[in-house]
Amino acid sequence: MNSRTAIFAGIVVLVGLGGFLLLQTTTVTSSGVRVGHVPVAAASCHDDDNCLPEFSVRAVDGRELTRADFAGKPVLVNFWASWCGPCVKEIPALQATYERLGAQGFAILAIAQDGTEDSIAQFAIDHHMTYAVVRSNPTLDYAFGGKPQLLPTSFLYGADGHMQKQWQGGIAEQELSAAVLASARPTRARRVRVASARSSPRRRRVRRGSRRGGTGPGSRPRRARGSASTPSRARRRPP
Repeated sequence: MNSRTAIFAGIVVLVGLGGFLLLQTTTVTSSGVRVGHVPVAAASCHDDDNCLPEFSVRAVDGRELTRADFAGKPVLVNFWASWCGPCVKEIPALQATYERLGAQGFAILAIAQDGTEDSIAQFAIDHHMTYAVVRSNPTLDYAFGGKPQLLPTSFLYGADGHMQKQWQGGIAEQELSAAVLASARPTRARRVRVASARSSPRRRRVRRGSRRGGTGPGSRPRRARGSASTPSRARRRPP
């Protein structure tokens, strides 16, 4: 075997090994396609200041949660505590919104700022909190920019991973529902592009013919050279 054949064989082996490893770390889940354990939907958000951050935490019901589990979903991150009156007061509104919009992908990550996992789990059961509830820890606090100064504090992230809105204080059910639904709508720039794409091709051709002075429907006839012109609307002021 000469040197060129050996080099070519080595390249083939490396490419095959890379493809095998990629297949082993690529899975298709309901939250998106994970390549090397990084979901495609979540990886599309690159503005770190306004994106749902990377995190890994265990919920009080035993589930292991990461950003990948919320990829492609609007998610409300809610910082709360059991001793916080406004926090407890808004729980029914959060739960009602989650029950109504959860089928459309809406999710809630409630980060408790007090208690133990057992006490928080019991509190969630007593208050019928069926969305994801986790206990705060220094790593999780750092991922979201530190502990909030006011409770409750909430951040709403859109399905693309970008932050859409934030609240300091309790959220009303109607306000939260409207914000979640608005986060799923196209932006104004996208609506303009869609409206342009839906306009009639025939109408666009007529407009172009009109500018060229054509003879098609809706076009204006060309004025012959030397003919009397229509007086201009803008006139000079007499001396």
